[in-house]
Amino acid sequence: MTAVLEPACICINSIKEKRYPNYIHSSDSNLRIPVHSVSKIEIAETTKVVENCHRYLQIAFTEELYLYCQANDINFLELRDALNTKWNVEILEPREGIGGHCPPKDTKMFLLSSKSIRSKILAAAMEVNEDYKSYRAKLYSQSEKKISI
Repeated sequence: MTAVLEPACICINSIKEKRYPNYIHSSDSNLRIPVHSVSKIEIAETTKVVENCHRYLQIAFTEELYLYCQANDINFLELRDALNTKWNVEILEPREGIGGHCPPKDTKMFLLSSKSIRSKILAAAMEVNEDYKSYRAKLYSQSEKKISI
C-alpha cells in the first residue's frame, strides 16, 4: 500500500482502501490526520511531489524577493510584514536556501518526469535558489575575512 503523508492529509489509492480498511481507520484516529482517497496510485504519489514543488516555489520566491530588496535598498522585513497582512499572501523568512531532502529531490524528479512539458517556473526557481546560495556564501566569506583581520 502506498500512502502519501502531507501536513494536512494522507492520500491513499482508493483501490487499496478496500483491501486495507483497518489501516485507513487507524491512521485517521491515531494520527488525527484526514484521509483522502484518490482513484489512482499516480495521483497519490504525485500529491507528495507537487506539494514539495509548491514549497520549493514559495521558498525560491522569498529568496528572489530578498535579493531584490538587497539590490534596491528596501527593508525586506518591513516589506514582508506589510505583505503578510494581505489575506492571500504568505511570504516566508529567508534562510540558508532550499535544502533538506524532499523539496530539492522531488522538484528535480518532477522536472525530469514530464513526458512532454518542461516546467519553466520550477527551472527558474532552481536557478534562483542557486543565486541565493551564492549570495549567502559571498556574505559568509566576507564576514569571515572581517573576523580574521
